[in-house]
Amino acid sequence: MGKIEKALLKCEIKKTGENEYNFVMSDETIDRDGEVIKVDGWDIKDYKSNNILLWGHRHDIPGIGVVGKVVKEDGKLVAKNVRFASPGIYELADTIHGLVDDGVLKAVSVGYMPIEREYPGMDDKGTKKKKPRVITNKAELYLSLIHI
Repeated sequence: MGKIEKALLKCEIKKTGENEYNFVMSDETIDRDGEVIKVDGWDIKDYKSNNILLWGHRHDIPGIGVVGKVVKEDGKLVAKNVRFASPGIYELADTIHGLVDDGVLKAVSVGYMPIEREYPGMDDKGTKKKKPRVITNKAELYLSLIHI
């Protein structure tokens, strides 16, 4: 088994209910590590059976919520019906929920296992167009996280 990797994406988190949100987990833009993950290449089958929302890639603390479902739509991997733990159950979840509501936290990160990759290089010679360092054509989603 390979190493679990992380990708961070700034996104618009949309509140859809009192304690419910949708957010983009991944799209095909170049992330801050110079990587692109192809949306059609996401394997989300196993994630659906353990759809926990974690904080900051922390496996050693309880999850702060759950993801209702993950869908591929409009060239994006979208977490829908995301909800935080009910108020008063878990102080960290309450804090992160409040920071999301207040617009302080605006990014989502995914943990994944790359299955198939290519390495195209960084820059086109003579142009300002930046190429991704890595293109992940297939990846297995392990977890979703709210992150800074």
